[in-house]
Amino acid sequence: MDLYFVVLERLGNQVDRLEAALLERPETDLLQAIQQVRREVLFIRQTAWPLREVVNHLHREASPLVAQETRLYLRAIYDHLVQMIDTIEISREIVVGLLDLHLFNLNNRMNEVMKILALFTSIFILLTFIAGVYGMNFHHLPRARPALGLPGPVGGDDRRRGGHGAVFPQEEMVVGAGFKPAPIWR
Repeated sequence: MDLYFVVLERLGNQVDRLEAALLERPETDLLQAIQQVRREVLFIRQTAWPLREVVNHLHREASPLVAQETRLYLRAIYDHLVQMIDTIEISREIVVGLLDLHLFNLNNRMNEVMKILALFTSIFILLTFIAGVYGMNFHHLPRARPALGLPGPVGGDDRRRGGHGAVFPQEEMVVGAGFKPAPIWR
């Protein structure tokens, strides 16, 4: 019975190390370690629950095969099992919380990437449209022959970039606090 507590202590230390590592660097290799600890906790839980029921039955039922001194011993074992199952349940909840925290970190990282992709999309979609329209070989397009035919759209693109600056006054609103753009984008 006492060896269960040694295993639970080792498992608790493993959970603490995983939690510290997850908060320090949320990487995908930690997911495998979290799943391994979760399987171990579930295995111990599956072995402890039936044992608790058997010990409780032996303690409560009157039988000439079980002496009074043995009943006191079984009561102590039952108390240890209840304490152990509580510890297992707490460990299981912590592991589930670690899994949720890992998935939350992955989701946040994906959201940061999506912000950057949305920014680049909003910049390049208009450029693609302008290049598509002015790249055609039609002689009757607006501004195709005047002197400001090419500077007009390019100037309009600069005004559009200025509009982005007005709508998104801080870079953090679009790309996040940790993003450092290349000098060409400043």
